[in-house]
Amino acid sequence: VPGRDDPQAKRSTLGDARLTQERTLRSLRDIIDRYSVFRRDWELVNMTAFTGMLAVRQNRLQEQSDQYATEPDAAAETLTKATSRRQAKVVELSGLAANAFAGMAERSGDVQPVLLESFGVAAGDLVAPELKSALQQSTELSRDGSWQTASEHQAVAARKLDDIYAALEAAQ
Repeated sequence: VPGRDDPQAKRSTLGDARLTQERTLRSLRDIIDRYSVFRRDWELVNMTAFTGMLAVRQNRLQEQSDQYATEPDAAAETLTKATSRRQAKVVELSGLAANAFAGMAERSGDVQPVLLESFGVAAGDLVAPELKSALQQSTELSRDGSWQTASEHQAVAARKLDDIYAALEAAQ
């Protein structure tokens, strides 16, 4: 506006800027709406498989802990840190999956009631004290190199995740 001397030109420039802002806001709202639909559809299609991946990952961690317990020399400090980080990632991802399933359970209209119920159950099971405790203790014990005890807790967590995945698969 500073380059415009005429009041009419200044008003015109400000009007153009206002129209540009309104177009930008409409465009951003459209992007957000489309992203929400994309995310909802992505969760519906992929969260069951994602939970299956968590179960497989937890089973592998449990098998590795069994191996490290029988071969103590193989379980160097590097392995304890790496295993602990991977176990902590399972804890984090299971929490995110619980949030996704909780959101999916609240939908209506576009999803069958049987699926909505299974999503709600999965959300509750993923934050159940027994699973959370087993996952957290597995993380701490693998960080300490207590492989046998870690393996026991990992086995509990793996069974729980397998059960959640099986229930989701059965509902679909």
